[in-house]
Amino acid sequence: MRNANDLPGDEISAVKSPDEIAKLRMAAHFTQKILREVLPLIKTGVSEIQIADEILQIMDSLGLESAFDTIVASGENGAQPHAVPSERKFANGDLITIDLGCKYEGYCGDMTRTFALGFVSEDFKKIYEIVKNAQIAGIQAVSDGIICRNVDAVSRGIVSEAGFGETFVHGTGHGVGRYVHEFPRVNALSEVILKNNMVIAIEPGIYIKNIGGVRIEDTIVVGGDNFYDFTKELIIL
Repeated sequence: MRNANDLPGDEISAVKSPDEIAKLRMAAHFTQKILREVLPLIKTGVSEIQIADEILQIMDSLGLESAFDTIVASGENGAQPHAVPSERKFANGDLITIDLGCKYEGYCGDMTRTFALGFVSEDFKKIYEIVKNAQIAGIQAVSDGIICRNVDAVSRGIVSEAGFGETFVHGTGHGVGRYVHEFPRVNALSEVILKNNMVIAIEPGIYIKNIGGVRIEDTIVVGGDNFYDFTKELIIL
């Protein structure tokens, strides 16, 4: 992962205008609309790449393009934060992480949800709740004047206190705008001070090698609201 100061943008461009926020909000609107449309297609025997391709087809039908390479990661593949969709077929008991975003008039959507297929084990249910609580707390910590590393510390602290600190292997978040990863990074090293109308993603995760992972991500406006109203409760498909 790169440091906060080598991402596209700077402290001036990170503060978005009302027009930019409106476009980012529309990108979010379409992003979660696409996720809702694809969920009924997730069944045992369907592959990760089939769902990733379907997401792109829905985007295309709406006249939109992807903001980044869609991630669909199931089972043990979910332990890779940047997993590439594969021919792996979904099976009952899988956790399935979908990270997607479309562009609207040049501005990026970015959201992630993790689902269970068929049923969820007690261990996975526990991990999901830890990530959910860490993500909610991270969002609540965001405010005008807070240092990015302090937001990271809130989310990371919850994961660490639950005994999974070593499995949270990336920063808590990043700026979003014309690029899906923009200044600033929200990580343990970032001294950037958040300002009203910056737009950032908050995305803690737990990744357990050879077993699976959970990530939940929303994009929010500092001093404003969450662009996404998609539930954070675990959905069993």
